[in-house]
Amino acid sequence: MPVQSHRVQSHLWDTATDRSQVGTTATTIAGMRHDILVARARDLGVRTLTIGNSQDCVFNPAICFLGQFDDNSTTQIVDTQVSEWFMYQLGLPPILPPQISAWVETHGKVLKEPSVHQRILTFINSLP
Repeated sequence: MPVQSHRVQSHLWDTATDRSQVGTTATTIAGMRHDILVARARDLGVRTLTIGNSQDCVFNPAICFLGQFDDNSTTQIVDTQVSEWFMYQLGLPPILPPQISAWVETHGKVLKEPSVHQRILTFINSLP
């Protein structure tokens, strides 16, 4: 599974036309840019919400003092005028060593955070 995950991450990075908006300007495996896909979905009445965590050690390893790496936080969101998105800053774990715990703690934080759950519920409840 990690190999497949790496391929997807590499595809996102390799196809993005703007490094500051990777999740928005990358293409799907079928070749459609994410922002265009979201716009077409909106034309069909489908709303989208993407959520990320800028302090996720998987997407931004340097923030957890794990070396000099690019910040890939924007791979988590599609930022367009027709989509809804939010980038959280959920904070670093209280104890970084051992380093693997920092990765696990920060990567899963967006799934456990009550404010994220509330944002998703608000989004769902606002659907027609």
